[in-house]
Amino acid sequence: MLEQGEKTQRSLAELLDPNTYLVFSASNRATALRQLYLRRPDLVLLDLDVPELDGWALIRQMVEIIDVPIVACSSYADEEYIVETLDAGAVDYLVKPIRSSMLNAHIHAALRYRSPAIPDELPAYNDGYLQIDIERYQVMVGGTPIRLSSTEFKLLAYLVTHADRVLTFNQILENVWGWEYRDNRDYVYTYMGYLRQKIEVDPKQPLYLMTEHGIGYQFVKQRYATGHDLKPAHP
Repeated sequence: MLEQGEKTQRSLAELLDPNTYLVFSASNRATALRQLYLRRPDLVLLDLDVPELDGWALIRQMVEIIDVPIVACSSYADEEYIVETLDAGAVDYLVKPIRSSMLNAHIHAALRYRSPAIPDELPAYNDGYLQIDIERYQVMVGGTPIRLSSTEFKLLAYLVTHADRVLTFNQILENVWGWEYRDNRDYVYTYMGYLRQKIEVDPKQPLYLMTEHGIGYQFVKQRYATGHDLKPAHP
């Protein structure tokens, strides 16, 4: 979130649902770009009223760095200004002042538009210990077929399809359970526990299903190995 001044940052951050979003703030162009490189956010909320920002150029620069939806906000309601902002690469434009319900609805819509879904062509995974064939609905651990519930398999398939990428709780809930379950993180915790019991060598020290605290989970690919000889793919 790039906003003018700490007071404005706090006020806008307070409009966001604290149980849904992890917010990182920046008050100038340099800090914003550094946060973009380091944090790789799911969305950028950009205040175009920040002095000496050159917001349109910044938007173009941001979308070249990573594929991220940018929601711009400003006190300007001029039609040409809004069109120019959207043409620069923003996915949405809000006129200040902004109500909490409106801000959260627009941010959720932008995230839903970007949220990765399971593609038509589904990948297979095999590291010698864990084998997953999504199209055939088959999972083998150490050469032995294992049974997964439909929800367990859908969750695993979603994670494997986007392997080595951190998926937020919202993305997981919306793509596995549905939009109406977006506030039920307990579902994710519970089913990740089930999956770890079934596919990990040591569920208490997982190698595949890794937690990103406060953000979500990712499936981490492993080098070819068997049993307890498994080594992380990314040292």
